[in-house]
Amino acid sequence: MVPRAPDHTRQDRLMEDLDELLAVPVHGLGPRSLGFLSGCLEVEQIIPGRENFYRDWRLLTQLVSLPEGTLARLQRSNDPVRETLQLWPVEATIGQLVSAMEGIERFDVLDDCMESILEDCRDFIRRKEYWQREPSVVQQTIFQAFVIHVLDDVVFVREMVTRVEDEGVRLFVPARDFPAAEHNYMYSLIEIMQTRCLNVIVVVSRALSEDQEATRLLENAERIHAQDTSRKIVPIVLEEAPHVGFMISNLCKINFNFPEAHAWAWPRLMDSLGVGRNQDRRLH
Repeated sequence: MVPRAPDHTRQDRLMEDLDELLAVPVHGLGPRSLGFLSGCLEVEQIIPGRENFYRDWRLLTQLVSLPEGTLARLQRSNDPVRETLQLWPVEATIGQLVSAMEGIERFDVLDDCMESILEDCRDFIRRKEYWQREPSVVQQTIFQAFVIHVLDDVVFVREMVTRVEDEGVRLFVPARDFPAAEHNYMYSLIEIMQTRCLNVIVVVSRALSEDQEATRLLENAERIHAQDTSRKIVPIVLEEAPHVGFMISNLCKINFNFPEAHAWAWPRLMDSLGVGRNQDRRLH
């Protein structure tokens, strides 16, 4: 196979966004870009006469140190590109991925994927700037709590996230940590709640009771708590909302619905999450 010649239009686009491209970690890639990469790289290729010089997804395994047997396992995967990139270190950047594609002259991959990759960069940076925190590496993090909230309450949620994470624990906030365009979005959020989050924070307001997505997440949180009471639901009340959650009414609430309560409500929230205590809990 003759490698495709470089596309100078692609190179111009790359130079235009080079700084943000190099700064964004690989885990900032969204589902569309990962889908493009998978489609381009899943067909196995090698350069003739150069043994083990891969021009497909297997190259990605050669750029990082992986345990013995990982390549064989990935070859049986339904999506080896996505799984391989999840094994890359947290500090690995999209710029390194682009350089790797250029190094093996896979300009066809960059032609097909670059527009989507750059949009992922912009989306990642927007989320990082808004939340003043870098979006999490979901597959490499155990979160102290999954935060269920609605857009109406995002100002409070931003303050809460800052206060809690300044104490050294990590919260999972879907709007920050998970692109809304992710395939099977709700299913994926429920899976993250079940497998990556120790507890659930519910920011209770009247708007929450009217939000179908939040209601579904809360129902799942209640099922998890019913199966394992050590995985707590922590209701934070901004407004009285009697129709939010069947189980919420029977739980101890942390009230932020009047300013005078804030002085003791913040320490109570920290205590509910075990902030400052031994965080070495495991998900079963």
